[in-house]
Amino acid sequence: MQDFSTLLFQVLDGLIKILLPVVAGIGINYLAKKIGREKFLLAKDVIGSIVSTLEQQYRSGEIPKDDRFALALEQGVKHTGLTEQQVASLIKEAVFIMNAQLGKYTYTPAAPQSFNPQGSTAEVSTGGTDTAVAVMTDAPSLIDSLVIPERE
Repeated sequence: MQDFSTLLFQVLDGLIKILLPVVAGIGINYLAKKIGREKFLLAKDVIGSIVSTLEQQYRSGEIPKDDRFALALEQGVKHTGLTEQQVASLIKEAVFIMNAQLGKYTYTPAAPQSFNPQGSTAEVSTGGTDTAVAVMTDAPSLIDSLVIPERE
């Protein structure tokens, strides 16, 4: 009986020494991913609020147009703890979302095409350029034209 109890203790001790670090590692990785995702979503909300606030201040004449990005970048780094490059990406996303909500970007799908059983053909346009691409290349946005200063 003593040998069985010693053997059982050694097996359980070995399992605990092996399984405990594995389970702890998996648990820590899961929590790190979950906390990282929560931090990202919180930072995204903070940057969105900063961009909206600065846009309102610009519209009311409190700040000049060219200072919006620099102020958003400064406040974003200060309040989120992210790098300037990460904050700049979130600012671009927040500006796009804000403009989409304001209706500056619209998406109109092409009319559905149907089968014409009579055999007539439709003309296909081969000339011209896509107007959305032409507009985007003619007028670069303020954010794309700014250079983010390196951190010292």
